[in-house]
Amino acid sequence: MNGGTVSEIFLENEYIPLENTKESEVNRVDKVLETKDNYLILDTKKPGKIFIFDKQGKFVRKIKEIPGKKTTADGFRNLWLDEAKNEIISEVFSTIDGLNLIYFDLNGNFLRSKKQPHGGRDLYYINQNIFAGVSSYYQSGDLNKKDRPNFHLSFYKDGKMIKQYFPIDTAILNLDLDDIIYRPSGIDVTDPAFLFVNTASYKVFNVNEKGINAIYNIVLPLKNTLPADFMTNKAHQGKRYQMASANKDLVYGFQNLYKLKNWLFFSANHVNDDDLIMYNLQTSSAIELRHVQGDASNAYLPVFLFEGLVGVSHQNIYTTLSAAELFQSKTDMSAKNPAYSKLLSDFFAKSSRLSNPVLVRLKLKGDF
Repeated sequence: MNGGTVSEIFLENEYIPLENTKESEVNRVDKVLETKDNYLILDTKKPGKIFIFDKQGKFVRKIKEIPGKKTTADGFRNLWLDEAKNEIISEVFSTIDGLNLIYFDLNGNFLRSKKQPHGGRDLYYINQNIFAGVSSYYQSGDLNKKDRPNFHLSFYKDGKMIKQYFPIDTAILNLDLDDIIYRPSGIDVTDPAFLFVNTASYKVFNVNEKGINAIYNIVLPLKNTLPADFMTNKAHQGKRYQMASANKDLVYGFQNLYKLKNWLFFSANHVNDDDLIMYNLQTSSAIELRHVQGDASNAYLPVFLFEGLVGVSHQNIYTTLSAAELFQSKTDMSAKNPAYSKLLSDFFAKSSRLSNPVLVRLKLKGDF
């Protein structure tokens, strides 16, 4: 699958080193959200923390505790932004009262907490206090019937379930290793809706509490496509993971779905590997983002290596690189005499391979 160069695909690129102090040490960047003045960064390495950096990467604040509430070692485990209310929302598990949604102002000051309505980890904030919860399959007999979810996708408002979609097929059981590939997935979108894709499906649904707004049919090459009866044929029960493992080209699911303009971004799941895809919904053309090559516009630096997308704003997509990867690229590309931005020049002069990750902001040209 083709890649291209940075300047062919992106109108702007910016490498933003995150200031490295004892208080601002980031282990990994799991999610990035953008406000008018700052970047919000979720680091879920236990205990999970939320960092606030300004647009130049200067450290502003770390949120690691909640007044009056003792949490488990997980710490903060998700991050959303309510743009209408200018509030940060996160999720924690309290040792006293279970899963809670925690609200902060944009400066990181605690506002309030509420019970999390869905349970589990797969919760996503939409807008106007509406959340979407994604449920997977369960091992046969492991749960009482009343405890099993009946739908893959549920919408909640003010803590109450208001709409459900995609009934769970109870005939599909988790046998042997099959649960590894049972991954219905979704993620926040910039529209007031949600992207959802079911296990072993190449149809992505744009859906909210009012209904299904659009269906995006992703066309993959035949060598990457599962058999049509992969999930429906009972003879495949307990053998689906084995089937996907036997052919490493097969794509058994999508994760980390983002939509920006006419482009859909997602990780295409193979057993033991993922492709990072940028897919045009109008032309069905696709780019493997890890094949995108640096050029003079980004000082010949790498763009996507091991990390995928960690965020999408109304204008930009975000990924991250480690300090070590950038220093290695600087050495490898020295013969090209690259011109670095002031932020990067200062970074190379004052930092080390062990410094904080570097945030990469990329602005799309549009359709091409």
